[in-house]
Amino acid sequence: MDEIIKSLYLRLDANTSTLTRSAIGQILVKIIYSLDGQVSKEEIFKAYAQINGIGKADEQQLEEILEELVDKDIKKRSGKYYLSSNKKAKISKSVENAENRKEEILDNYFSKVFSDRALIAEWLQDVTIKFFESFSDEWISDLLTGHKNVYKSESSIRDMVDRRTLNNKKIDNRDKKELPRLFFEFVNDNKGIVNDYLWDYGTSAFAAKLIRNQNGVDSLTIDSFKNSTCILDTNVLLFIALNSRFKDGIIALEKVFSSLNVKVGYLYITQKEYQDKVYNQKSMTMRNLEKFGYDIASIPNDDFTTNAKELQCKTSEDFERFFEEKHKMPKVVHESLPICLLDNDSELANVIEKAQHNQNKIDVLNGIFHNCTGHDKRSNALMHDIGLLEGVEYLRKNGKYFVVSEEVCVNLYSKNRPLSDNLPLSIRIDTLINVLAANNDGDTFNAADYVPLFANIVRSGLIPNKDTFKQEELYSLYDIDEQVAQLPKEEVEKIVKDMHEMMLKGTGEKELQRELKSKITKGKIKVVSDLDSTKQALSLSEKNLKRQEEQNHNLADALRRNIKKSESEKYDKETLRIKKKYQIIYPLVFFIISVIVFIFAFFNTDSVGSFLSFVISIVANVVYNLYSRVKVLTDKIKDRIAKRESVISQAVMERMNKEIGDKLEKL
Repeated sequence: MDEIIKSLYLRLDANTSTLTRSAIGQILVKIIYSLDGQVSKEEIFKAYAQINGIGKADEQQLEEILEELVDKDIKKRSGKYYLSSNKKAKISKSVENAENRKEEILDNYFSKVFSDRALIAEWLQDVTIKFFESFSDEWISDLLTGHKNVYKSESSIRDMVDRRTLNNKKIDNRDKKELPRLFFEFVNDNKGIVNDYLWDYGTSAFAAKLIRNQNGVDSLTIDSFKNSTCILDTNVLLFIALNSRFKDGIIALEKVFSSLNVKVGYLYITQKEYQDKVYNQKSMTMRNLEKFGYDIASIPNDDFTTNAKELQCKTSEDFERFFEEKHKMPKVVHESLPICLLDNDSELANVIEKAQHNQNKIDVLNGIFHNCTGHDKRSNALMHDIGLLEGVEYLRKNGKYFVVSEEVCVNLYSKNRPLSDNLPLSIRIDTLINVLAANNDGDTFNAADYVPLFANIVRSGLIPNKDTFKQEELYSLYDIDEQVAQLPKEEVEKIVKDMHEMMLKGTGEKELQRELKSKITKGKIKVVSDLDSTKQALSLSEKNLKRQEEQNHNLADALRRNIKKSESEKYDKETLRIKKKYQIIYPLVFFIISVIVFIFAFFNTDSVGSFLSFVISIVANVVYNLYSRVKVLTDKIKDRIAKRESVISQAVMERMNKEIGDKLEKL
């Protein structure tokens, strides 16, 4: 559960979305560099998918990022992408520096060994990847705080390296005891070359986590859909039949549904509505062909007309055959997954008919539609939707069923219905694809396992540039782990299940984002509140205990206000000190020195001309120095004002987490 909630946090956090795009952009640039020359977007997408270990990448997102990089890091000509000679030279220099750094590290830290140098280089890369998989939190903490948490983990690190080394059959047996010791000394040596090496790996791991988590989905969500039955609404059946805009999503769904053993079907009332729609469209199209001819009749861009044109329909006979074929119900989702008519329950028809005569149900569903559109829903369509929803609710009493529909009132109605077997009553196609991560191999994809991508980034030389991430951005990863670690198991489980339910109901990303942060904060406060309440229950009366519980609701806000006031005062005090230093102390010092020099010159200069020249030079020097100091002051003050809110916010966050953490430790 901990990994699920961490994955959700990274996927939904607004602050990491920009970082994720930056990480992806870096990899795309390096891919173009490695492919060398002018390359198509298809070649780039394929390479990116291979590095990620996924069947197919989110091509729309990658294309957006590529276009953002055009004229910044990459060039585009005739639909192909390439690097400028300047950018290529910079990357080549970076690659060369990394290679030189590796050689220097091998010389300085791992030269007195018996194994071949190339094998030691390979071993070092392997154990460093493993080190960041297990000890990235300690490394980030040391980086930001200057503490020695990595040093405190000596035995664990040595055990890890020892296992990796013993299992490496290529390493000389005489080195297998010595190498773990050498590695530990290496990662704890605070030299520039070591820090640069570890920074490359640390930021690569960070990039891998960001990218991996945006592509994935938690196993809890996946499990909900296993061995279920998907009921298709009319609009989805038409999307399948007409090869519409959801084609890629439909293809992906077939793949995932097959792997999850999801059966696909439709109700008899949906068959009737589907065939009525095809018949009505046929009547209108044939009438237009007869009255206006093909040129006019082919202008509309609806799914029927678009698909007919794709199939080279020109004449009335072509369109007759087209509609005759479309009148038949689709037999497969894409190529192989069958779509079946679900008509094997004699009670189902009675349930549907009864619901269609229930005025309350009619009013509720039509009211939802009217609120969205401003007008009533057509009677036939309304009757179908009522029957569909009631029919599926009836089927859910004895199995795992859900509807896939693009109909707004069907999905909005479903949001207010409880989940059954962790499944929503109805879900949109795009929400379903997002939930199942269908474009990323569905349940075969583990979002929490970033190590394969991390290893590919390192081994393929796709390491982010040094200025891609800042230290405080790395801290966000550490902070997520810390926040989740403070929560009790039962609280984590509750949060994950709540978020899971919201995702299945199609809740938007921004709302999910707000809810997740809110739930984690409330969970932490609840733990602290529970701790305080437990301690006081031994000595307080029931009345006092209730009062304390009420006060605990305001604990977080009060704590945050006090900390922010303290940090703001401290920051502003330091700013004022800098101002005084430059505005009072420095001018005073310059004035005193000038007076002393003036007096000395007055009594020791023979001529008036010499004295005046000396005085002018002194005045000019004082003015110049004062100007320089004022400029420094102005720049410093501007910089502090610009950074004020972010620095204070960071300090508040750290102190909040520390104080809550301290209380939890005392528990």
